[in-house]
Amino acid sequence: MTKTMTKTMTNKVIKQDTFVFFRSFYEAGQDLDDKSRLAFYDAIANYALNHTEPTLQGIEKTCFTLIKPNLLNSKNQYLNGKKGGRPMTNNPPLEMTKTYKDKDKDKDKDKDKDKKTAKAIFEKFRKSYRGSKRGLETEFVNFKKKHKDWREVLKVLPTTDVSFSGVAQKFIPHFQTYINQRRWEQEISGTDLSSEVYPQ
Repeated sequence: MTKTMTKTMTNKVIKQDTFVFFRSFYEAGQDLDDKSRLAFYDAIANYALNHTEPTLQGIEKTCFTLIKPNLLNSKNQYLNGKKGGRPMTNNPPLEMTKTYKDKDKDKDKDKDKDKKTAKAIFEKFRKSYRGSKRGLETEFVNFKKKHKDWREVLKVLPTTDVSFSGVAQKFIPHFQTYINQRRWEQEISGTDLSSEVYPQ
């Protein structure tokens, strides 16, 4: 008997309402005569429900001894369930840890890939812009900080014409100003920027 079961059974009798009666219990009793089978099944029920150690003799005792480990295991599960289940461990199983680490690595790779793709699209647009600019990293950080919808905006920027044809270089706004003021929206709405916003 395990320490838990001995301690529990000696201190106070705990009665269960249910237990699992396995097919193997049934089959073990099938070759017994009626009286022995009844004593065997009663012993199983008493032990499982009332935690009462049986006093069997002969073949019934032999059969009971063979299935007792299953009953003990069921009892321990019942008692542990009454305490709230298996105690939490600080260290998850190695397989789970590895799985989560692999998932985290995959997420990090996806984030890195998305960030690189987004940065590449932004850089291509930035290079095509004729006005003054700062470094890529500074401009990209500013862009993401200023616009919560930066992922959606990034889809629109490559389709925006920033050639400023017919506009003198000194009148082309700084790239940061263009980004911060969302000037691409004026171009998308059809406003002629060269005549209204920028002097000739």
